Amino acid sequence: MKKLNFWQRLLLCFVVVLPLMYLNLFFKADKQQVDQTVSNEQKSAVKSPAITTSKVKKLKTKGLARYIGVSTLSFRETFGEPLQTFASAENIEWQQYGTSASEYMLVGSDQNTGKIVTIYTVGKSSAKNVLQVGMSLKKLRQKVKLSSNFKLSLNEQVAQLKLSANDLVTRPLVAFKNGSYAISYFDSNTKKITAIAYMAKNELLRSQIYRVSSQTPLPVQYSSTVDWNAIQLPLQSSTLALINVKRNLAKKEPYMSSTELNKVAKKISMTIDEKPQKYFSKKQMKQYRLLKSERLVDATSLLLTSKTKIKQLLKDAGVDPKSYGICYGAPVTAPTQLLTGQTKISTFWQKLIYADASEVGIYYDKACLTAVYRKKI
Repeated sequence: MKKLNFWQRLLLCFVVVLPLMYLNLFFKADKQQVDQTVSNEQKSAVKSPAITTSKVKKLKTKGLARYIGVSTLSFRETFGEPLQTFASAENIEWQQYGTSASEYMLVGSDQNTGKIVTIYTVGKSSAKNVLQVGMSLKKLRQKVKLSSNFKLSLNEQVAQLKLSANDLVTRPLVAFKNGSYAISYFDSNTKKITAIAYMAKNELLRSQIYRVSSQTPLPVQYSSTVDWNAIQLPLQSSTLALINVKRNLAKKEPYMSSTELNKVAKKISMTIDEKPQKYFSKKQMKQYRLLKSERLVDATSLLLTSKTKIKQLLKDAGVDPKSYGICYGAPVTAPTQLLTGQTKISTFWQKLIYADASEVGIYYDKACLTAVYRKKI
């Protein structure tokens, strides 16, 4: 075979070898571009989760916030035995401490774990709490930068709480370094804190006080089985105790519990149950049926507010409308609703707190609470 001279070999390089080199570089560059695209997509998936929030400044854990998540036994070693305990429709066992505004606490523990998940206070406390009843919104803002978005881990996913503009001035939320949270409830007139609720993460989500976005189911709001008979008397008693604390703060004389009026309240409740359509509209009847069938998760507020129908109800129950006033509201699952004042049922509580009366009777049946007071004539 004839050997190729230098120029022939050079020509062969241009014709065959160089095109192969260019093709290799082309495919290599294309591969790098694909790899870079995949890498960018992967990074984007990591850095951009479905839920994003700004970083929330967490407060140093002080005062009552320290007890969220501890066992009920440990809590009682510090604060002693409660005045009374009772279960609820929310899988929580409530413990009432104190009767004065400064001493009163309503403490909730998870019935399954036995750990403290929420603490409500209504008066100025001697404890070294970061938050105090009577504190103004301005002072609260000086202590912590309020946030409207909170990101909470839940079942290896993320839940997001979104506070509205109204939430930020009526019930702002703050976080503590131990993983607990606190809601400060502000009075619309004084613009000062009237109650504080300390909560564990799961309790905050379960309560659904704020708008929640979550990719996983939230903790169950209500128990599937409720012993209403066991709840009845202690809830009536605890509700009266809290009403009297609030009346004291409002400079009103405390109510005396009346056995006679308790019976009247029960009679009025039974009169409603006999023919509810006589006192409720069609829309209200839907809520009434949900409540009586124990479908609390589907029910919304049910209030008896029509003066004409209240007058008729009292006559049907054999009660003088001129001598007695009544409040009928639902769903009531714990006295804590009296502290929050954020739902339609707050009008129910306000009427009881400020009524010009000295005696009251209370009857509770399947989340429906009837209260009767004797008017001063």
